This record gives sequence, C-alpha cells and structure tokens, in this order.
Amino acid sequence: MTNKNNTKNFVWNAIGLTLNSCNSLFFLIVVRFINGLDVAGIFTYAFALCIFLYTFATFYNRSFQVSDFKNKFSFNDYLTCRIVTSFAGFLFLLIFSLINHFSLFEISIVLLLSGFRIIEAISDCFYGAIQKKGKLYQTGISLSLKAIFGLLAFFVTDYLTASLPLAILALIVVNLIFFFLYDLPNYRKCYDRKNKLSFINLKSILKACLPIFIFSALAIYLSNCQKYILPYFESDEIQAIFGILIMPATVLGLVGSYLINPFINTFSNHHAKKDYSSFVSSTKKILASMILFGAIALVVCFFIGIPLLQTIFQLNLSSYTITLELIILASIFYAIALILSSLLTILNENRRQTYVYLIATIIATITSIILIPSFSIDGATYSFLISSLALVVLYISLLQFKLHEVKNAK
Repeated sequence: MTNKNNTKNFVWNAIGLTLNSCNSLFFLIVVRFINGLDVAGIFTYAFALCIFLYTFATFYNRSFQVSDFKNKFSFNDYLTCRIVTSFAGFLFLLIFSLINHFSLFEISIVLLLSGFRIIEAISDCFYGAIQKKGKLYQTGISLSLKAIFGLLAFFVTDYLTASLPLAILALIVVNLIFFFLYDLPNYRKCYDRKNKLSFINLKSILKACLPIFIFSALAIYLSNCQKYILPYFESDEIQAIFGILIMPATVLGLVGSYLINPFINTFSNHHAKKDYSSFVSSTKKILASMILFGAIALVVCFFIGIPLLQTIFQLNLSSYTITLELIILASIFYAIALILSSLLTILNENRRQTYVYLIATIIATITSIILIPSFSIDGATYSFLISSLALVVLYISLLQFKLHEVKNAK
C-alpha cells in the first residue's frame, strides 16, 4: 500500500508541477493573440515579477514545514508566516510599481497577478500540511485542476472581453473556488483543528528559513534576471519576443528535475554509506543523460524551433535561429547546475551554494546592463549564456571540493 501511495504521490505531483510550469507558455499564447504583442510583453514582465513575489511569499518554508516531524511549530504558525510574507511581498511590488512609474494598466496587471500568486502561496501552506500526512497526490491533483480550469477561465474571459485584467481576475476566482472546495476539505480531513493567526513563533520560522530563502530567491532572480532588466532598455514588444524565445528553458529545467528526482534516495544512500565512488559514478550518468537530451534539443530546435514558434505565435522570428540555439545551450548549463545543486543539498552543502548563486547573479546583472543596451535580445541571450556557464563552473568546482571534504572526513 505504501509503494502504491508513493507512486501515486510521485505521478500526480509531477503532473501538477508540469502543468503549472507550462501554463505560463499557454497564458502568453492567449495574450499574444487576443491582446497583442505589446500587452504580451507587459504580461511577460509582470509574470516574472510575480514569480519572485511567490518565492518571497512562500519564504521557501514548505520543506521546513514538511520536515518538522516533531511539530516544533504549529500549522497556525506556518499559516501566519505565509500570510505576513505574502502581504509584505504584495506591498513591495506595489511600491516597486509606483517607483518605476508603471501605467495604471501595468499596475493592475502586476497587482492582479500578485493576488493570483498569493493564493497559490497560501494554498502551498495547506499543501505542506497535507503532504505531512502522506497525501502529496492530493496537492498534485489540486495543481492540475487549477492549471487546467484556470487556463480555460483565462482564455474564455479574455476571448469574450479582450480584457487582460478581467482574464486574470477569472484565474483568481478559479483558484479560490478550488481552494475552498478541494484544498480546505482535504486539509480538514487530515486535521481537526481551528485555524487562527499566531505571531508567537513568526520570528523563529523566518530566521530558520532565511538561509534557504536567500538561496532560492537568488536562484529565481538569476533565472529571470534578463527579463527584469530588458524592459529598462527595450520596448514591450521586444520583451514579449524574448519571453517567447526563452520558453524552451523551462522545459529543459523540468528535464533536469525529472532526471535527478527519482534518484535522490539513491544518492542519499550513497552518502549515508560513504560510498562516494558510486556517488560520482551515478552523477556522471545523470549528467551524461542531461547532456545527451540537451544535444538532441539543440539539433531539433535548430531545424524546427523557430518555424514552430512562428506557427504558434504568428510572428516573424527567422532572424533568431542562432539566438534560440544559444538560449537552448544556456538552458542546458542551467539544468546541469540544478542537478548539481540537488547533489550538494544531499551532501548537506547549502551555505556555499548561496555564495555560488550570489556570484552568478552579480555576473548576470552586470552583463545584462552592459550587453542589452548594445545588442538588445542578443545581449540578454549572451548574458544568460555567460551567467549559466559561470554557474556550472562554480558548481562543478564546489561539488569536487565537497566530495574531497567528505571523503577526507571518513
């Protein structure tokens, strides 16, 4: 029964996460055709901003919440923390929008998408409580239903009204419906308790999660750095085109996750047994698989990548073939870095990973500011490639150093 539940948990969680990761592509397609390329650029930028908001709102404490087997903190503690960080993130984005003199339309898009992300962040807190009861599959089903029906509501509303704010509002309504009719009942089947705000342990939770949050925030910023900087130098149309071209990066990132996640227990066992020769051998196989998949992606995208994107988005992208290839190459590097990050986490190396991301983030920011004004989308692509390559080099060096360290500690 346990193995059956584990399989169900893995499958539904994978489906839910995949649908949510791909939904940004579908949203962009809808906005491109109904609202136009300029609005698609605004949407791309706002969506990237709200990804960062989601990271801040969750404060990356779900893993901490799920691993709190001794219940040092109550669910009410975690829920209060989630509400406080969500409100703080919303306030930050509002101030950011005003400082940058966003138009009323742009502010409405940012704040509505913020509302959508905040609902996701609060739902994630309930997902953590449900996961502790071994019912991760319920969260996967919830994510899947929200992704499918949310996209349908978004499309239908935008198609009928040609109003992006109303389409996002429809997305919010769908998420609220599933939260109250599915997530909350599932939670109450697992726990018989009243929920109320509790600020007693707020500081302790934030302090405990701060190192992982800083690391995850840097990771999110790094993966979206060029999207954040591009609007300061280029038009909304250029932002939309770059958002379209960089979409394959999401897919390759998912491939990296799919390659490493099934073997986390295997690597953990190697580490527990101090069998580091097997650890290294398994690492080489995982990386070889990622490189092989990446090579196939490079070949496929060279021949059909641009024609496929042109067909989907009805845009002339013929001058961006090499740009797309460089983005795919950068995405391969980034996916490899994600795999190496998981391995270092298994080896209990988190602090120095933060330094790695900090260095790569500085490189990405500086190269974006230098290259984008001169080379536009190509400059953003060069920056993505340089920072991703730097991240891989730093991670390989750190992994070698860490393996040498743990071997000598035997």
